[in-house]
Amino acid sequence: MTYRYLDPERIITEAAYWRFPGAAVAAFGEGIEDEYFCTGVRKLGESAPFNEDTMFTIASCSKSFTSALAGILADRGLVDLDSPVSSYVPDLQMWDAAATEKMSLKDMLCHRTGFGAHDVIWPAPYSRAEMARRIRYIEPADAYGSPRALYSNVMYAMAGYVEETVTGKSWGELLKENIFTPLGMSRSDGSGKVLAADANHAEPHYYKEGEVVPVPYWNVDQAGPAASVTSTLKDLVRWVKCHAFGGVLPDGRRLISEENFRRIHTPGAAYPTLPRIPHPDYRSLGYCLGWQKGIYRGQEFQRHGGKIEGYSSLMAYLPAQKKGFVALVNLHCPPDHFFQGLFYSLMDRFLGIEASDEPYFPKEGDKAPDRYYHECELDIAAKRLDPALKGAPAALAPDKLTGVYENKGYGTVTVRQEKEKLLLHYRDQELPLLHFGGDVYVMENVLADVLTMRVPVRFEAHPLEEGRAQKLFIGYDDTVRDILFTLRREG
Repeated sequence: MTYRYLDPERIITEAAYWRFPGAAVAAFGEGIEDEYFCTGVRKLGESAPFNEDTMFTIASCSKSFTSALAGILADRGLVDLDSPVSSYVPDLQMWDAAATEKMSLKDMLCHRTGFGAHDVIWPAPYSRAEMARRIRYIEPADAYGSPRALYSNVMYAMAGYVEETVTGKSWGELLKENIFTPLGMSRSDGSGKVLAADANHAEPHYYKEGEVVPVPYWNVDQAGPAASVTSTLKDLVRWVKCHAFGGVLPDGRRLISEENFRRIHTPGAAYPTLPRIPHPDYRSLGYCLGWQKGIYRGQEFQRHGGKIEGYSSLMAYLPAQKKGFVALVNLHCPPDHFFQGLFYSLMDRFLGIEASDEPYFPKEGDKAPDRYYHECELDIAAKRLDPALKGAPAALAPDKLTGVYENKGYGTVTVRQEKEKLLLHYRDQELPLLHFGGDVYVMENVLADVLTMRVPVRFEAHPLEEGRAQKLFIGYDDTVRDILFTLRREG
């Protein structure tokens, strides 16, 4: 293939520098043949190559599908992007009465609800309907109507629930009928189960203790509308191209009405993100509905990235030029540096500007330094624990900490003792509690969306029932105070 936009040699060099197991990049432009370049393998230690038909989890790029589906349902009169969702999904109520009364699909899809992250509540072993019933008990990070975007996977899961409720169909069925089939995206699905069963799929990888290794697949289908779409490089080109051409299918029919397509791609909240590699001619204009809008060298672009447990992705396009690209890497962290450099390089080529021969990111030796591989780690415990407490003796014996603790929004956590270890089970993880000092512990390797966290865990006895823990506080979210769980059953 003759490449007009892609630079295969440069992609190979970058992939080696960042230790990517595999990388796949595609570019397209009006009137030219789509360009594809893939390098590396689907799984380290095996020889199967990563190609344009390899199935891949696209994580938060899934949000563009959920927002498009909202536009399609709005075209049919089944939803109104600006009406309160409680008017047709009454069981979805928020902590804040104003949010319950006024929150719209648009608010949810541009992250303007004030809810915030609370990412540890998913993926959970219950339905999105049950998640909707629990939301009202979770204190938001900000007030409803705040002009800044507070990124929320939970609210996207709930937007998918709204779509399911008004149609009586599953979110996956809606995607297939309304998006995948019309666009010919035959190797795309809304569930990770399909990926795991496919013979040609990329395995997730992490950088651990100085090397890149495969990690188990993390199924996040319960929060699917935020993160669980599986697709391929070739299918995603069809998707991004549809947006670059204004929501029009290859046969000329509209996927989404012109009015609702415009609304989906209009910023609804401030989103002042800074790219990994700053550029004087790059700035964000805000978060739209499932897309981020910005300006690069005076030209409007739309983009969205995705990252989840071992997978990273980016899609972007220039609407005025009808040009764009997709990039997929089966490594968790740090592909963002590669993606941002690739963005600048390809945007320059799309705009007819001679691309620089400089690396996407300044090199420091033959391989990227270790520090770049820890950018998705968050130590909440270090921020919240008093160093003076470290090593202090505990007032409560370990066997007085065990039991089942409950929070109406977060559900239950179980603390149990196994020989000399205390273990805490929540959601799909059971992790050791490491004594910090007093009745405070630290829990490591907590998964929350893209983050691996170190969190504080504090037990508290009832004043009249000394010697037995009655309350448990866990710092599961950096944007809100520690979450309170109350003892329901002794262990």
